[in-house]
Amino acid sequence: MIIKSVASTSGYGSGKAFRLCRGNSAGAHVMSIDEAFKAERERLKALSVDNDIFAAHLEILDDPMLSDAIEEHLAGGEDPLEAVASACDDIVSMFSSIDDEYLRARVDDVKDVCRNIESRLAGNSSGSLDVPEGSVVVADEIFPSDTSRMDLSKVSAFVTRKGSVTSHVCIIATSRGIPVALGVDIDMIADGDNLIVNGNTGEVAVNPTEDELSKLAESRIVKDRESEIIQEPV
Repeated sequence: MIIKSVASTSGYGSGKAFRLCRGNSAGAHVMSIDEAFKAERERLKALSVDNDIFAAHLEILDDPMLSDAIEEHLAGGEDPLEAVASACDDIVSMFSSIDDEYLRARVDDVKDVCRNIESRLAGNSSGSLDVPEGSVVVADEIFPSDTSRMDLSKVSAFVTRKGSVTSHVCIIATSRGIPVALGVDIDMIADGDNLIVNGNTGEVAVNPTEDELSKLAESRIVKDRESEIIQEPV
């Protein structure tokens, strides 16, 4: 079976599907908002030393816009987890409506920061993810914080239902030569399925047949040859 993605970044990757599962933040909180912010601030400070993406996340965390929005929802009677989620929705909605490509592209960063605060509140672990060698990581969305918990040398490709080619995750993946397929119906992919990701055509092959493998190989040869022709000196 071959699934067509909505968008993708260039490159090829293959391996077993590794479905990314996150802890459930629903339910009672185990620490205060202040404690969650403090813990997340320490994590981001360490990550931001030589990483501009996490430096930007630290700025989002310390921006009064976020804390003020959370306080407003707490004052309205919401519990801490609900307040963070509502504040996140408010800011994401505002950024998405602004005619500014940079701010729209930062929506995922806001979601990532808020998601990590929610995880702290719920007491979920933020430890490393044990991704098997040569995996194709499959998820609804992938955030920069997810990549910080992985050994990216073990990742051959990313496949997601949501996301944008301008996202920080795509920037991170592209810098490591890892193709990303976005807008994929991941309900068609089970953990452990054999996947081939052709980022140049946006195709994701799931447990491909011999005929599909031949077609994928042919499309790759054609695409590689086109690239060679473009790069040949006149």
